Amino acid sequence: MTETTVVALAQAGTTHGNKAANLAWLIEHGYRVPDGIVVSAADDDGLSGWVRPDRRYAVRSSASVEDSPGSSFAGQFLTQLDLRGHDEVRKAVGAVLESATDESLIPYLQHAGIQADDIRMHVVVQEMVDSRVSGVAFSRNPMTGLADVLVESVPGTSENLVSGRATPQRWVRHWGDWTQQPDAPDLPEPTARELAETVAQVADEWGTPVDVEWSWNGNELYLLQVRPMTVSDVPVYSNRLAKEFL
Repeated sequence: MTETTVVALAQAGTTHGNKAANLAWLIEHGYRVPDGIVVSAADDDGLSGWVRPDRRYAVRSSASVEDSPGSSFAGQFLTQLDLRGHDEVRKAVGAVLESATDESLIPYLQHAGIQADDIRMHVVVQEMVDSRVSGVAFSRNPMTGLADVLVESVPGTSENLVSGRATPQRWVRHWGDWTQQPDAPDLPEPTARELAETVAQVADEWGTPVDVEWSWNGNELYLLQVRPMTVSDVPVYSNRLAKEFL
């Protein structure tokens, strides 16, 4: 058996991949993030002590090369959702680890100037949020580059956005006022306002424009992922981030 370490998500650092480290930053700064751990092998006994049979889980990559200011690697590594039980989670962890060596990565690596041997993969395992509405939010408008907060949302999880089953509703907030919002929003306006303020605060504390994956369970907002916006984010389609995370 491979000797590995299971780390609570709140204790993750850059050695556990940028995604995990960014989530740990959110937790440290008081933002609401689903409970999770970081592992580095599919056969780690720590999964047995953490995964509960009555909960659903999401398993996502946390590679050393992704979610960085230079390269997002959005959608390049595997994500698996709505998993139940130790066996499903363990198999998903193994599949995510194997996605770091998939041949489909080669063109992206060549474009980014990164060697395959430079990839160090960890895996984030988190409890799933029972999403009523979810989506992505940007602290800078990716369509215009202006200092607006742009929010896009779909009912349920962002899988509906990725699959094309739902057209996202768009909110744009400029200097505290909505310059665009849906006529019949799925997300309550006070919640959209809270989200926009939260994203702007994250960017201010981080010191750089960010994009955020989020979910609302009908009562509370959760931040599921955050990363610095890259040059390639302008222009961008919102399902870029959703495809990677959900």
